[in-house]
Amino acid sequence: MDLDVELANAVIGANLRALRAKRDYSREKLFELSGVPVITIRRIEDGKRAAAVPTMMALCQALDVDLGRFLDDAHKEINERMDSNASK
Repeated sequence: MDLDVELANAVIGANLRALRAKRDYSREKLFELSGVPVITIRRIEDGKRAAAVPTMMALCQALDVDLGRFLDDAHKEINERMDSNASK
């Protein structure tokens, strides 16, 4: 089964938004901590942009989250959703 890139972007963005909210960070605060521009954070969170690895490294570091764990969790969620959609 091929990766659904739109789904992957949506899941990664939603997970990033949830982590930011959990820390009670605004996008501006996350920018200050990570150096990633607010517009980039918004586009990633909205699923409109795929995040480059260095960008995700900076965001995860600013959120005090292990990048590998973040990606593993996202990968599991993406696979679960793809499996669920395939069985419909």
